[in-house]
Amino acid sequence: MKNTMQLNVDTTQRCGVEGVFPDEHVDYPQGTWVRNPHLSLHQSLSREGCLNLVKMGHLLNV
Repeated sequence: MKNTMQLNVDTTQRCGVEGVFPDEHVDYPQGTWVRNPHLSLHQSLSREGCLNLVKMGHLLNV
């Protein structure tokens, strides 16, 4: 599985529904709500697998 940096061109929000969702800084447990600002970078990879609800493009990029 390839682990690459991702650029958020829109503000995105995600909620961990199942499993643990790690990025380069921390492991987000189930139920965690994370907001990634417009033009932010993050690197994520879940070795055990996870299920996330992702919303994107619904907030103004100010």
